[in-house]
Amino acid sequence: MERIRPTSAEPILFQEQDAIYWLRGQDFARAKTLLGLCSDARAIGFDRTTWLIYAEDLARQGATIGVVQDQLVRMLHLHRPKPVHPVQSNPSELAPLQLFGTVELARLARRLAHTHSPLRAAFDQLADELAHGRAEAFADHGTLYAYQVAEDLYEVDGELTTVPPTYVEALALMAHRAGAKLPCQLVPPKPRRGRTSVKPQPMLRGAEAVPYGQLSLPFSTSRTLAEGSGAVGPG
Repeated sequence: MERIRPTSAEPILFQEQDAIYWLRGQDFARAKTLLGLCSDARAIGFDRTTWLIYAEDLARQGATIGVVQDQLVRMLHLHRPKPVHPVQSNPSELAPLQLFGTVELARLARRLAHTHSPLRAAFDQLADELAHGRAEAFADHGTLYAYQVAEDLYEVDGELTTVPPTYVEALALMAHRAGAKLPCQLVPPKPRRGRTSVKPQPMLRGAEAVPYGQLSLPFSTSRTLAEGSGAVGPG
């Protein structure tokens, strides 16, 4: 299977006003598809805690997101810390049937039929990448980890895998339809791993705030949102 990485579309911007984080217009239209929200409203607001949950969910799905505050915009991305004691792994390739089985793949195919589902959005984005010849290394978007549970049967390790779950499912469906395999890292079953550290939870990081409209700055000057002044995560 050709290795692919979904690229971010136009940014989804939240607008903060009086501690409420708003999604409006096209930003809301794009976000509600990925989040599975059903609403005909043109705008929706969240308190700070709810906003962070949704913002992290969008980032996990590969969306480019940002927050506008006082005419300044700060672009956000998901930082994934590495475990202190990494689990030993070996590169491999597995068929989708080995990871999901016939029943689960059939269930995913039914979900894919729903036009506005997050799985459909991820699948279409990946298909568009291939159609325009912008395929990149699968590993650039994250790593899929799996462990063996029976003969010729494996399970995705959700604790170690850094590829967003929706994209794992979309990639599995694409590979299954193409009769191809998914690149992954095989790890021992959990009881046989010995002493390992708990996987640190991903966290949102934000670039330095810039005047609204200047959205092309890199993330090289990013800091965790919980640090320093101007933090936009929960206090």
